[in-house]
Amino acid sequence: MPNNKMETVVPNLREVKEGDAMKAADPDFSRLRTVLLRQGEPDRIPLYELFADQEIMEAVLGKSLPDSQRDIGRE
Repeated sequence: MPNNKMETVVPNLREVKEGDAMKAADPDFSRLRTVLLRQGEPDRIPLYELFADQEIMEAVLGKSLPDSQRDIGRE
């Protein structure tokens, strides 16, 4: 049973599938920075999401956000 909304939205957040075994995710901003600034070759391809779904942002922030699709064109 998930402990919080984030665990409900993104189950197994800290795990990624690698073959038949599960391995803990290893996020490392320095790897991404190396690639973006072209400061050499990273040890592996950095994985990141360019956009976050609204339900993920709400779960992380712990509050509801305006629906941008619904509010487009409204002042």
